[in-house]
Amino acid sequence: MTKRLVKKVIRSFGYRLKKLPVDDLEENLTSLFRDLEINCVLDVGAHFGEYGQRLRAMGYESRIVSFEPVKASFEILSRRAAADGNWIACNIALGSSNSTAEINVPTGSVLASFLETSAYSKAQYGSFSETDHKEVVKVATLDSSFEQCIQGIESPRVFLKMDTQGFDLQVLAGADESAKVVFGMQSEVSVKKIYEGMPDWISAIGVYKSLGYEITGLYPVNRDKNMLVIEFDCILRKCS
Repeated sequence: MTKRLVKKVIRSFGYRLKKLPVDDLEENLTSLFRDLEINCVLDVGAHFGEYGQRLRAMGYESRIVSFEPVKASFEILSRRAAADGNWIACNIALGSSNSTAEINVPTGSVLASFLETSAYSKAQYGSFSETDHKEVVKVATLDSSFEQCIQGIESPRVFLKMDTQGFDLQVLAGADESAKVVFGMQSEVSVKKIYEGMPDWISAIGVYKSLGYEITGLYPVNRDKNMLVIEFDCILRKCS
């Protein structure tokens, strides 16, 4: 009764109470997907499919298309996707052109990258970041793969998640046409360079802003021993 009375009094002055969302990544994504009416998520750099599982746990039920080039990681991903009626797994990497490339696969396969690990990365992660072996993998542009991704979706509204260990801008460079229906993005941007030649977070965000995307949230992925942020998950939406 007390809550009802408070609400009634507030309404009498022309105001209303509204519960603000908790400012965490999952709440941001849930609100953003609802607001943008997202019906297809492109999960680029899927590893074992952890992101897809996270989306399902959040309540997202529409299509997921996951891209993972590393053979052993893809085997786990494909099994998880096969158990889901609306999840497609693709054993390729996305980049700026259609080609093949050699990827470095470290002991910690989640750190697999086309780039060489930096001295900073080796100091932070030790043997976890050391290259165990290399694989030659297929690379395709998002534009060349896009029709397959959205097949059967009448009005595609796409969210592009990128976690490619320093290669996110290359993915976007191959998405000139498909980016027209990419209404939101998630990119892992680095404050500390853990790969040689990778763009820093300021440069990456500058590119996204130049394409008409604005930030809805920055969330630390990990920190070093001094509590300094190494990487952020950057969530963006198209505003122009």
